[in-house]
Amino acid sequence: MLYWQYEVSLVDIFTDDAVIDYPECCMPILVGWDDKEPSIILWSYAQEWTWQESVEAAEQTQVLRQSVSNQSIVVVLNMDFVQTIPRDSIRNMRRLLHHLQGGDFVILCGSNTAVNVITSFLRTLFQNEADRILMAASLEEARTLAREILSGSPPIR
Repeated sequence: MLYWQYEVSLVDIFTDDAVIDYPECCMPILVGWDDKEPSIILWSYAQEWTWQESVEAAEQTQVLRQSVSNQSIVVVLNMDFVQTIPRDSIRNMRRLLHHLQGGDFVILCGSNTAVNVITSFLRTLFQNEADRILMAASLEEARTLAREILSGSPPIR
């Protein structure tokens, strides 16, 4: 599986078994295409993050989203290693949801308390989009769910 990594204005291609060692100046939320189509955007949380970094990740997502303007996409937030939720980061997730189109979905993945809290909060805060905010226990489960959604199968919550 190849990932297309967009950071600042640089593009790197790396495999999913590669070790990513990036300088401290770079975002702890890596944003890029998770598939060749492109139809799945993956946020990989490499470490704890701040609300400003979630805003920057949402802005990167907007650029990717605009590059495939008319097709539906799924944004997968791989939060498996996230243990804490930074102050104001959830509130700033509205930037991500604001730039998505009607057929787009967001899947938060990880089997930890932070994922449960963020998912519940987002569904409550954004009730009109609640059916498009899903949760998966693992990245593989999220990818399977994303492929099902993109193939036209209705998501089961």
